[in-house]
Amino acid sequence: TAVTDIEVESEEEDRFLWHILYPFAGGPINGLAGLTVATTRPETMLGDVALMVHPEDDRYMHLIGKAVTLPLVGREIPVIADAYVDKAFGTGVVKVTPAHDVNDYAVGHRHPLRCLRVLDLDAKVVSFEKEQTLHDLIWNYGEQDEEYRPTDKILYKSLFTNLEGLTQREAFSRIVPE
Repeated sequence: TAVTDIEVESEEEDRFLWHILYPFAGGPINGLAGLTVATTRPETMLGDVALMVHPEDDRYMHLIGKAVTLPLVGREIPVIADAYVDKAFGTGVVKVTPAHDVNDYAVGHRHPLRCLRVLDLDAKVVSFEKEQTLHDLIWNYGEQDEEYRPTDKILYKSLFTNLEGLTQREAFSRIVPE
């Protein structure tokens, strides 16, 4: 595991593509049941907050602004358009998981999408019925403290609970990196 991308050594590798159907929230559209995403990382789908297509992809232009249902969770998420999508890769439909990936984070910032944390501090999947309404698990762009990035809030929160009685600033000043 790693706290930041700085600690990761990335390697390109051929991986299996999972094809997952995200059904349209209001039922089929023009005989189409939903949008299929081809992904190598299906385990991140619990944190999906949108599907995106290329704005000039004729296959999907009429679906921009529609909603799909996130499988397993049942949460409705929008279909957005962004030039980041490679029309030729997979199905041309990409899931957006801003809390997982730096590129998705940038997309989320451009389209004011939520950043949803799906794991708690013990690396257990949060209960969506209960946790989805807790503000400290969901943050919106622009709401975070300027001093701390949203991805750091989880780490800071866990550190500061061990420094009870101190303000966040006092506790932060006492932590010395190794």
